[in-house]
Amino acid sequence: HPGAETPFALSFKAEMKAKELFRIRTAPLRLFCATGWKLARGTPPWLYAYRCLNYQRKMRTLQRTIHRNRLSGPVETADIRDNSGAYAFLTFAYRGLEEVKALLADGAPVAFITWHQGASGRNYAIARVLPKTAIFTRETFQYGNVVSCSMLRAKGLSLVKIERFLREGRPVKYSIDGIPLGGTVRLPILGVPCDLSTAPIRVMRSVEGVRLVPVTAYLRQGYSIETIFHPPFPPPRDLPGMSDREVLRALISFLERDLTEEAPEQVRWTFLGHRELLARQG
Repeated sequence: HPGAETPFALSFKAEMKAKELFRIRTAPLRLFCATGWKLARGTPPWLYAYRCLNYQRKMRTLQRTIHRNRLSGPVETADIRDNSGAYAFLTFAYRGLEEVKALLADGAPVAFITWHQGASGRNYAIARVLPKTAIFTRETFQYGNVVSCSMLRAKGLSLVKIERFLREGRPVKYSIDGIPLGGTVRLPILGVPCDLSTAPIRVMRSVEGVRLVPVTAYLRQGYSIETIFHPPFPPPRDLPGMSDREVLRALISFLERDLTEEAPEQVRWTFLGHRELLARQG
């Protein structure tokens, strides 16, 4: 009947799926070479590889902890218990925290801008010291007593929340390299083409006096996470004259420079491979 899957169509789909999986699996090796050349040109390849593998091993432990904290329904969200114990194996250090607290005390609307490179666990690192922060993630996660806002479920409603929270003086946190929703622009991240959503940045810029504060996090000795709150960037006086694309490009360049200086081996290649695949499909 019309629309039925023929054996040929099914085999074609299976072949395409296999090619996608192969591309994702081979992406880390290719991206390792590309990012190593871009970020750690002066480091011997064997030493860079050793540091990268050590980072990836620790990241798997972190990811298992974080994904256990995913909330799958309204019942779980309504009956949360503090799950800070899941992060007890971590220690936390901060840079720029006092400056951010002073900025918030002055009543300035603040949007923390992060990305998925460096250490996972930055959401909990932010929530434990700034619990009023509205954390926007792809799905709903629990960080201590803080529950994140799912952008995948809420979609447009997330943008309404971002604007409302900022106008009320509540800080928000957003990852600019998350799964693209709505209108996008294509920009390279560490040389890999990625589609970045423009709507969240446009909404943030619509709030008068907003400060975009880049936040990066890195694994240090053992299982220590150092979270860095940077000065507002781009400068607030320049934001009105910039386009969404220019703001995103400036933020990506800032985050890439910080990664190069702080921990060039802390690159999530598989994540970049997925983003590259999404951009090609788009």
